[in-house]
Parts: sequence; structure tokens; C-alpha cells
Amino acid sequence: MTTFSFIILPKKSSLIEKDRYNKHSFVKKEGNFYIFARQHTQGFAVDKSMSRDYLDFIRSLSNEMQSSIYTLVKELKNKEGEDDFSVKKYMNSNGIIDSEKVLILHKDTLISYDSLYKFPFITDGITYTQF
Repeated sequence: MTTFSFIILPKKSSLIEKDRYNKHSFVKKEGNFYIFARQHTQGFAVDKSMSRDYLDFIRSLSNEMQSSIYTLVKELKNKEGEDDFSVKKYMNSNGIIDSEKVLILHKDTLISYDSLYKFPFITDGITYTQF
């Protein structure tokens, strides 16, 4: 099995494919969302908090997009590719991600496979260390 992180954005990002250490590749557009993925070594962030570097990266994407960012860690099984991932099971009938299926991501959040996390867009200068 292979571990991937997925980032779901409301529009294309110039930062996500250029970041030297957190680079994610564009996988597909699904509904109103752009899906990016990156393969990781086994055990990436599962049952522990995201690294500060990764959270800073997510926060910079949120600032670039001026919106909330969604992320998910998933283990792909045999013959399953990153393009097989779909956000449809997390969306409501209006094509919007269902808030009941999303967990808020902050610095102390314990990460689990196949759980969708939302990093909220914050406009007043509060950083993730304060919520």
C-alpha cells in the first residue's frame, strides 16, 4: 500500500506545484474542486499531528486561495491510483463539501486515514497556533 496526501482546492494554485518540500501534483478537476496529490513514505501523519511545516504550507495555500483548504491522507490499495480518489462522497447534492463530513484541522489534530480535514481561511491575522 502507498500513502498519499490529497489537497482539495477551489481553484488552481501556483504555489502547490512549485513548493520545494511540499509539492503536490495536479490529479484532476472534480465538480468545482481541483485535486492535488503527493506520495509519502509509510506512516505519514497517521495517528499523530501534522508537521508544523505542512501546516504552514496549508496556511499559505489558504492565504493564496483566500478560502478554506481541504486535505486528506489515504492509503492506496493494489492497483488503485491517485486519480481514483474522489471528493463526491464528501459532497452534498449542491456540489459543496458537506460540513458534517469534515473535521477542522489545527496544530493538535490527530490525523487518520480517509478523514477529510478543513483548514479554515482566517483573515484577521490569527495563526493556527492560536486556535
